[in-house]
Amino acid sequence: MTTTHALLIRDGIITAAGPVENVLTTARISEAFDHPITITRQGGRWNAAA
Repeated sequence: MTTTHALLIRDGIITAAGPVENVLTTARISEAFDHPITITRQGGRWNAAA
């Protein structure tokens, strides 16, 4: 089984919700953590690198 949906919350406010491919993006994650983070997916696994 795999993750199909995700929810992103920043300061108690939902900033993104929906299909994981639309939520776990470099831009959205970087904004949520206020830090540049690169999101990639390789071999079916999600990776984050600061």
